[in-house]
Amino acid sequence: MAVELKKDLSVPDEQLKPMFIKLLNEVFKMKSELLGYLPLMSDQAHVHAVKTAILQCGINIQAQLFRMNIIMALLKAEAITKNQTAAIDLNLQNYIKNSIGFDSPYKIDCSLIMHLIMVESFEITSFRLLSKMAVKLHPKHISHLLKANLLEATSSKRDLAMLLDNYLA
Repeated sequence: MAVELKKDLSVPDEQLKPMFIKLLNEVFKMKSELLGYLPLMSDQAHVHAVKTAILQCGINIQAQLFRMNIIMALLKAEAITKNQTAAIDLNLQNYIKNSIGFDSPYKIDCSLIMHLIMVESFEITSFRLLSKMAVKLHPKHISHLLKANLLEATSSKRDLAMLLDNYLA
């Protein structure tokens, strides 16, 4: 069944900003939660390169959170990190506990890397959506901040994928 689309489907500006802020808050919350678990993930990793990659993710996440705080300030909104459910529950605590249960350091390290790749993939998609929405928002440099976050997340995912490729080779 084909759906006929209207030409005037654009979201009204007054509805776009709250939608943008909600999605940005969800990404902010997930990144904040992930940042809190990175030290545990690094402790569980066995190979120095994996520990370093996890710590580098932490540095990137801090920069991304900083830029998201700037965006919230520009929009005169507040980042909500408590009492808000993210769109996708990452279940980091359960994931880490299950990864620790693996019987080999190789499986633990691969599992941690794969999980970070999945998280980065979700965040890349979120930053792309936010970038599309930001085109209509003012001030205009919100798009530049989101582009920086997108590039950083993409680079991080690529680095993690290369590390995983080394494990799987």
